[in-house]
Amino acid sequence: MGKIIAIGGGEISRAETLKIDRPLGSFHPKYNFKYEVNYGYLPGTASGDGEEIDAYILGIDKPLNDFTGKCIAVIHRLNDDDDKLIVIPEDIDNMSDKKISQATAFQEKFFKSKVIRFSLKNPKPADELLKCFNNKGKVIKSKTRKFLHTQPLKVWHGVSNVWLVNKKGQILCSKRASNLSGNPGKWQTYFGGHVKVGDSFIKTAHRELGEEIGVWLDEKKFHLIEVGKRQKFRHIFKSYAIKFASSIKSLNFQDGEIVKVKFFNFNDYIKAKEMFPEKWCNGIRAKQYKKILKVLSIA
Repeated sequence: MGKIIAIGGGEISRAETLKIDRPLGSFHPKYNFKYEVNYGYLPGTASGDGEEIDAYILGIDKPLNDFTGKCIAVIHRLNDDDDKLIVIPEDIDNMSDKKISQATAFQEKFFKSKVIRFSLKNPKPADELLKCFNNKGKVIKSKTRKFLHTQPLKVWHGVSNVWLVNKKGQILCSKRASNLSGNPGKWQTYFGGHVKVGDSFIKTAHRELGEEIGVWLDEKKFHLIEVGKRQKFRHIFKSYAIKFASSIKSLNFQDGEIVKVKFFNFNDYIKAKEMFPEKWCNGIRAKQYKKILKVLSIA
């Protein structure tokens, strides 16, 4: 057993326990190829394929029993849903994409993949203060992100969501990075995040959309769709929608939280979610979708 710490650019800032089930020199139980690096997974998590998130441990030339390191990147598979974390020792500053690709080629040669770095431009520190509310929606004293996400959840806090829909009525869905503590590796229908102290809901929606996919639009283009509460998460939320006319190719995954996007027809989204519910989070209901089409004047 070992630990991963300092996972940059995502929501994992605490220590996470890593189980090493295929140490250096062992063989794949089904395909019998040799593991040229140590390989493990994070218990209690779920990747895009529904299994725990896997990790390559690089920079160590012997089989591991105990290990403390840092996660610097993700191997994102373009033709598979199972992404892999890249973990290195704390005393190694970094590792090049070329070296990562070479070290993992013994297995990744069977897939079409690319290395995605964790950006440190917009970290989400555990001590960041978020806007809080009482159960009637009145602003109260702020609390830290860590406090608000510690079970049992006690304090209501603000969240902004934003759907992007094109003129065909297709929803821009996105795949979350495998290093996030919340719904790692899953697909979602909207972008968004928590409301910081001093921010409004609309300002948060504007900022999150820019940080996550590089889309910076006038706040007048954000149309309010819904206001409500999520009891389970103690969220007070506001959901917005934007009529999106740009190409997917123009997007820039700036903060490392998003690794892939795709337009879905509403019916195709429903079918995908029903067929693979474990691969989806942050959904959209028919009632919400119909209101979005009406508000955005999409036939």
